[in-house]
Amino acid sequence: MALIKAERGQSFFVKQYIVSQLLEEKTPQEIWGIGPEKIEQMFEFACDLYDEKRYKDAADLFLLLTTLNPHRFNFWKNLGFSSQMQSEFAAAALAYECAFSIDPRTAELYPYYLRCLCELKRREQALVVLTELLDKEFDESPEDLAAIRSQCESIVKASLELLKGG
Repeated sequence: MALIKAERGQSFFVKQYIVSQLLEEKTPQEIWGIGPEKIEQMFEFACDLYDEKRYKDAADLFLLLTTLNPHRFNFWKNLGFSSQMQSEFAAAALAYECAFSIDPRTAELYPYYLRCLCELKRREQALVVLTELLDKEFDESPEDLAAIRSQCESIVKASLELLKGG
């Protein structure tokens, strides 16, 4: 791992170096010289924490991974899952939005995202997202996509029913 040692008075130059690296579109992972093997170990460990229902610890590690490399879909997806399991719906929704920005042609996260929006009482936004899901083309098989769409429609419908009743 490449380390930058900063002594008193050198912090400006360290900051300048980091900014120059970011302007070259390098990730913090690349800037700090963290190899892909180490990142994969961290990812596997975070997944293990999630499987052990240690959602807070998993979310913390997934957040670190998204900071080190914000271009990895699975980091954002799993940060969303971990946050949602803690009822951190705003954080989960944001993580899912970041995942969508990386892979806009996958529909697998829509049920989770819509559930977050409904929990946050963002029903109008949920309807817009549901419309997008119904109109957009995705990479999933027709059968999988039909199941996802049906699940999403049920989530939004249940949320709207709660709104009418409450």
